[in-house]
Amino acid sequence: MSKLATLSTILLLGSVLVLSLPTSLSRRESPCGAVHILVARGVNQPPGEGNLAPLVTQIKTRLAADTTVTSEAIRYTATMVPYPASAAEGTEAVKSQLTDAASRCPTSKIVLLGFSEGAHIIGDAFGGGGGGHFLGPKTPPMNASIIREHVKAVVLFADPRHNVAEPFNRGTATKGGLFPRDAEQVAALSEFKDLIVGYCDRNDIICASGKSTLVHLTAVVRHLDDATDFVAGKV
Repeated sequence: MSKLATLSTILLLGSVLVLSLPTSLSRRESPCGAVHILVARGVNQPPGEGNLAPLVTQIKTRLAADTTVTSEAIRYTATMVPYPASAAEGTEAVKSQLTDAASRCPTSKIVLLGFSEGAHIIGDAFGGGGGGHFLGPKTPPMNASIIREHVKAVVLFADPRHNVAEPFNRGTATKGGLFPRDAEQVAALSEFKDLIVGYCDRNDIICASGKSTLVHLTAVVRHLDDATDFVAGKV
């Protein structure tokens, strides 16, 4: 099965899962809270926070007694075809919106959440993108000083670019994803290992070269509480 065909297997189930979630959080261009969350949905999910919305809600609930929390969705097409172009567009959107948020919200603690392609584009913004015959030419990471000065936590779920050598891995996967980062990209992304947690579990069809679409689609729900604890402990 080709990589594109493998990715296609998640489309229908992913759409059904996301359409069942609340949409009230799908468009948030804030005034900025003390904590500001950038949310990158997965491939083929409708614009907004996608299946990350429950995590955004849980983080807001956890922090509500002590601080204000706002959120906004990364604005990109998140399409299957052509996936490389969608990922490249999304990576630039992460760079742009993070740079804008840092300027617009200079005192806010910024958190990034990404699922599937959303995790892909956040990782590529931080560690460099592209590479290999499928994703095209390599692209440089964004300005590291913006990340260091403003970002407090990053959560990546079921990343197609997962590499088992990444030091922030917290899932059960023992194999890499469909488009694993090369050593240079892993090293660049690992510069921010103190800010990042990554969840990829064994047999995930996208991030662990497995056979289970269900493992992939349920990654956020499975690690919801641990991810919330991670973010709360960082901000």
